[in-house]
Amino acid sequence: MNNVVRLLSIIFLVVVSIGWVQAQDFSPTYTWKGEVRLRGEMDGRDFNNLTPFTLYTLSRIRLGFEAKPAEDVRVYIQAQDSRVFGTENDGATFSTLGDSKNLDLHQGYFEVNQLFLPELMIRLGRQELSYGNERLIGGVNFHNVGRAFDGALVR
Repeated sequence: MNNVVRLLSIIFLVVVSIGWVQAQDFSPTYTWKGEVRLRGEMDGRDFNNLTPFTLYTLSRIRLGFEAKPAEDVRVYIQAQDSRVFGTENDGATFSTLGDSKNLDLHQGYFEVNQLFLPELMIRLGRQELSYGNERLIGGVNFHNVGRAFDGALVR
């Protein structure tokens, strides 16, 4: 995780530097993006009608930063904090969603359009990919954590 963050930080600084050297007809853009989702869930999967439902409150917070330092260059970094309220780690049990160290890099990629040909695009880093009905490759947005893939995308 730390190596990924360091690499993305270095790429981000290089891209911002490219933007400063860019011609005067393009002005770099920087955008902050955010998402806060609170969701209640009810679980009654014990098949006993006398047992009350178990209620959960889930949260997912994402904060993203998009930079376009050059005309065909884009950098996107998105942090995510997802948790289930009331399931914090008490030392006896461990839950990934209940751990207090659940802040993570959800997406962080570097994209270049029109690399050598007008139709060629390459994106490197951690990114959400969605193909078809998302059974094999998808962002799984209904899940509280979601899914991202490390790799390269060439179109």
